[in-house]
Amino acid sequence: MSTANYDEYEKWVQEAAECSPTNGVFFISNHTPGPWKLSVDGCNDENNRANVIEGANGSLIVYGNANDSDARLIAAAPELLEALKETLEEGIGWYDECRGDGAEDLEWVIRASAAIAKATGEK
Repeated sequence: MSTANYDEYEKWVQEAAECSPTNGVFFISNHTPGPWKLSVDGCNDENNRANVIEGANGSLIVYGNANDSDARLIAAAPELLEALKETLEEGIGWYDECRGDGAEDLEWVIRASAAIAKATGEK
């Protein structure tokens, strides 16, 4: 990670920590609530069907010809995001409790935070 990127990350973590009630982890998400449901529209011919992904509230998330593996990954996105947020929060808490401060310097924390920021549109 370049120094410039790390400085931006440190600033972001500090701002988040000031706003966060728990362990400095704070993410906002305006995506359609999960779970998302995957179904198929059309016939069984792969060339003439579309994957349909709907939100828990029935809203259309995706309608298109994504391959089945991509469609399953997209449909699992809300649960994956929530699991990663919870894992990050718990992991930072455990690290800080056992070793003191410094969890934000760990590579997995940086990568998990970046993935969450990418998914939620945070910078």
